Amino acid sequence: MSENIRLAFQGIWNHKMRSFLTMLGVIIGIASIIAIVSTIKGTNEQIMKSLIGAGNNNVTVSLKQGSSDYYMDYGLPAGISPVSQDQMDRIRDFPDVEDASFYLERSWEGNIANGSNALSSGAVYGIDTHYLGTKGYQVISGRPFLDSDYPAFRKVALLDETAAGALFPEGGAVGGTITVRNEPFVVVGLVKSSAGGPEINSLMDYYNYAQNANGVVMIPDAVWPVIYQYDEPQNCVARAVTTNDMSNVGKEVAEVMNESVTGYSPAEASAEQDAETADAGAEEGTDGTEAGTEGSASGNAAITYRAEDMLEKAKNKQELSASTNNLLIWIASIALLVGGIGVMNIMLVSVTERT
Repeated sequence: MSENIRLAFQGIWNHKMRSFLTMLGVIIGIASIIAIVSTIKGTNEQIMKSLIGAGNNNVTVSLKQGSSDYYMDYGLPAGISPVSQDQMDRIRDFPDVEDASFYLERSWEGNIANGSNALSSGAVYGIDTHYLGTKGYQVISGRPFLDSDYPAFRKVALLDETAAGALFPEGGAVGGTITVRNEPFVVVGLVKSSAGGPEINSLMDYYNYAQNANGVVMIPDAVWPVIYQYDEPQNCVARAVTTNDMSNVGKEVAEVMNESVTGYSPAEASAEQDAETADAGAEEGTDGTEAGTEGSASGNAAITYRAEDMLEKAKNKQELSASTNNLLIWIASIALLVGGIGVMNIMLVSVTERT
């Protein structure tokens, strides 16, 4: 054995160029395959992360009219009642749902202030006790809402760091008082999201995800009617057990919540959503300037609960990149073939010399 090893190394040493070319052929072939496979996998994961967020398996189910969110300041939608406690319990009992929160929302609220300091177009959420955990918020100062805050109808608030910086530029937000539509709320805590969020790379991404960039104010859902309306239908954010469960969770949650919609027909809603998905696919790649006019275009559409299926969008984007991936695979295959031909030629030369 030792003699064979010695002869092998001696052969390599005596034919340095030939050995180098053989190694180069093997390296080119293997490296090209590894590089291309890694690139494809990295691209797919980046698409998934950009749309879903790292480690954040949340699915949002909200009222939509056509392809747009229904804006509650237009008035309560006819024939839609608030989600009942029984519906909430059934949703939380789904085996693929880790937790779920039911909340009320104003994505763009221009009347939030602390004296002369105002929060321009911040988001206001009326939340339950499950919201912070489901969304991945951590309390970094002060306290969260207590169970006793809800039956006592305490007008307390939580701020994220952006809202706290705008409303209390000199610090001291906890214990301070803010007004939302001229109603005073005492700030009891500051929160920060610990979950990764979608990356904003286009104008359409901004319309979809950037409403929280101007700051977030959270209040107990029990006091929501003090500044807004009674009996507003809630939205739901559900955390799926795994990323692959997200699509199924969205459908399950939407189906239960649509029991609150009078005259809801699953077949009609599915057909309408399929049509809108096809329209959205046709518009893929635009700069999103139509986003501001979607509401008027869908004014006559039915109002139903629907999930924002980010997993499906990620898969669609991955399918769009499939042609590029196939091209890369062909390039890697050619590189492997070239490397193999090089090795074959070197071996042929070696055999020819010996004979």
